[in-house]
Amino acid sequence: MENLPGKMRVLFLLLKGLRPFWKEALLSVLLGTAAVASGIGLMGTSAYLISAAALRPGIETLQVAIVGVRFLGLSRGVWRYLERLVTHSVNFRLLTELRIRYYSALEKLAPARLVGTSGGELLNQAIADVEVLENFYVRLIAPAVIAGLVTMGVVWFTGTFSPWIGLIITGGLILAGVGLPALLYLSGRSVGESIASMRETISRRLVETIQGLGEWITYGKHEELKLELFSQFHTYDRGQEKRASILATGSALSLLIQYGTAWLVLGLGIDHVRSGQMGGVFIAVIYLVALTAFEAIQPLQQGAAFLGEAWASARRLFSLMAEKTEARVPGVPAAISADSDCRLKVSGLTFTYPGEFTPALDGANLEVIPGKCLAILGPNGSGKSTLVQLILRLWEPPRGTIWLNGRDLLDYSPENIRQYVAVIPQRVTLFSGSLAENLRLGKADASDRELEKVALETGLEDLLRRLPGGLQGWVGAQGDQLSEGERRRVAVARALLKAGMMLIMDEPTSNLDIDSVRAIIQNLLKVYSGKPILWITHELDGLEVVDEILVLREGRIIERGSPAHLASAGGWYQQAVLLRKQALL
Repeated sequence: MENLPGKMRVLFLLLKGLRPFWKEALLSVLLGTAAVASGIGLMGTSAYLISAAALRPGIETLQVAIVGVRFLGLSRGVWRYLERLVTHSVNFRLLTELRIRYYSALEKLAPARLVGTSGGELLNQAIADVEVLENFYVRLIAPAVIAGLVTMGVVWFTGTFSPWIGLIITGGLILAGVGLPALLYLSGRSVGESIASMRETISRRLVETIQGLGEWITYGKHEELKLELFSQFHTYDRGQEKRASILATGSALSLLIQYGTAWLVLGLGIDHVRSGQMGGVFIAVIYLVALTAFEAIQPLQQGAAFLGEAWASARRLFSLMAEKTEARVPGVPAAISADSDCRLKVSGLTFTYPGEFTPALDGANLEVIPGKCLAILGPNGSGKSTLVQLILRLWEPPRGTIWLNGRDLLDYSPENIRQYVAVIPQRVTLFSGSLAENLRLGKADASDRELEKVALETGLEDLLRRLPGGLQGWVGAQGDQLSEGERRRVAVARALLKAGMMLIMDEPTSNLDIDSVRAIIQNLLKVYSGKPILWITHELDGLEVVDEILVLREGRIIERGSPAHLASAGGWYQQAVLLRKQALL
């Protein structure tokens, strides 16, 4: 994200987003122009009617003006209502499309390209940054086009009375519609960028605070946290106050330009009446037309004050969406069929994370075939989970190092691989919903009977009794109603429900007692009988049932063999087994 797009690039991307809605956008501009023109026409026609009526002409002379006032008075409200309806419809659809594109980009980037990006930052971008861009179309693009059309119409109309009057109005509208917004943008740019940055900081901090509130209170740091948040809120409020001050100044200058222009037009109009160049009834007409013409440019001033914040928000959004996905999809991807056997082979795999110098995996070789259970044993940080992420293509392995069914893993689309591979992740994610909803992540169309069966098989019967509503009981925010062991059982239940063509287990039995470990492993082996199983673990419990163990240390495989062979081979595994036996004595 370090290469942020420039302003012209951001403008191009924002305008490009309008392309699918160009018909509605054009309609909103026409309706907006009609609404402003009706307002100007209403004031001008009313002025003419009152001025002409003062001369006591026949009623037939005023008939057209009377009808015009009635029509314009009614039509102005209709045009304005329709303009707001269409404009906000376009705007909401534009923002919806932007959020969809943003989420699609996140989905492709996770987790490789999101390392170092907090959930609070992403939440702020998905909600607040997108909402800020509402100002782009509603207060900038549409009003700018409307202001241009209205300016041309007003200048043409007043120019028929006097070119000088048209020139004065042109100058006033350009000064208020271009010069003043430019001044407001330059004055408020740094303030807007500061507001956007501070909002992101607050969002990130709030998410972290809420998620870890228990720890903050436990360690007595909640008062310090409160003061820190209050300080950030105060800084944010000061930024809002500065922008409000800029807007107030802009409003005052806008009124000064508006009435100054109107008075100049009035003075020149009086001279033209005295010299006989213009009828006296038209003085009020050109004065009120000049005055109300500024209605078209008022949204531009407020939009300009928000432009700095909008630029900052748009640059963050588009910089993330422009990030290249870690997973590369081949032009014509290979496909795993539902009736094929999965055979996984890793050959000379070396992988180093970006920005690091020590390989997470160094020359790894292994093979998992149908009916074989292969365990990779090693301490934390030895590269076990890295191997899982490479197989699932959450990170991209070097070409020619991982093979699936005789084809390079990179020949398959990431979605196709994940469709047929069941995974019990090391870090279990639960969502704020019912237990049933969390279990159905493994099989979307699973019946309640299937869910109950798999819950009992994975030892979740106590949880079913404890949760109000059983399967329909709420598991809490991010599953905080469940213990670590119960969370692990939910992950196992998902894998049992999915019944994929291959099973990858990353620390599947952590936080479980030995009896539960053996029962769950036996159940998994039964469901995935005849299919390849890759078991990642740092524990020795239950490994006696696997076909082969690879011992991984600092990214290198230092031992391999059956459990019985390694237990008497005099290596790391045998020492670990002996130490465990001594600890249990």
